[in-house]
Amino acid sequence: MAKSRQQIAKETQGYIPKFVPKNCSTCEYFEVTKEKRNEGYGDYIKETDIRCGFGNFVVKKQGVCNKHKFKKIKNV
Repeated sequence: MAKSRQQIAKETQGYIPKFVPKNCSTCEYFEVTKEKRNEGYGDYIKETDIRCGFGNFVVKKQGVCNKHKFKKIKNV
């Protein structure tokens, strides 16, 4: 099947329909401990010990660095 002008233009420009930022929470090195809790308000997941597995230091989910590497997407 032939590509349309729009498809060719999008490929040429490197169009991305949904931007995924390069921040710690999208990084392969991002590590977090998750704990299921229920404290009277229903079940929820508490995240603790949020760290960088590359440099082994505490990070914020929206933090960034030059060693970012996107997580591999698991096919479901």
